[in-house]
Amino acid sequence: MCQNIIIKEVELLLGRTTPMGTEEYLLDKFKKEGREEGRHAEALEIAAEMKKDKFLIETISKLTKLSIEEIKAL
Repeated sequence: MCQNIIIKEVELLLGRTTPMGTEEYLLDKFKKEGREEGRHAEALEIAAEMKKDKFLIETISKLTKLSIEEIKAL
């Protein structure tokens, strides 16, 4: 009974219904991190263009979700 509750909680948190082996887990984690890095790089490119066009740094930060420090460094 308790084991079923734990399994359901893990499935809810991870969004998976099947267990993962260590290798599969690491590959999945690296894929997600790669997508996040790609989104961050794209946000930096957009922010740089916005900065060239004289957008307010606060506006750039709000729209790109980048920190003000990251934008100032561009």
